[in-house]
Amino acid sequence: MASLHSALVSICGEDYVAIPHDWFYSKWSESYNTDKPVVAQPAAVVRPQTAQQVADVVKFAADNGYKVQAKCGGHSYANFGEFYAIRTGVRRV
Repeated sequence: MASLHSALVSICGEDYVAIPHDWFYSKWSESYNTDKPVVAQPAAVVRPQTAQQVADVVKFAADNGYKVQAKCGGHSYANFGEFYAIRTGVRRV
């Protein structure tokens, strides 16, 4: 997990990356719709600030076998597109 964290921090900065056990990870990875549970937890949650950071995170994920899913604005009742994390199970970028 250290290499995942370090790589993402080098792309987005320390304040924009969360991995399990970070105090803000659970807040960043929570579901908007608590009626529809999300069982997979992301390997990391990132909040890129630029289009270049998004591209770099997606490229890193693709090169290292991670799946990426963008978190939507909460408009999907069934939690489709629910996370913008890089995740082994799958969640957020």
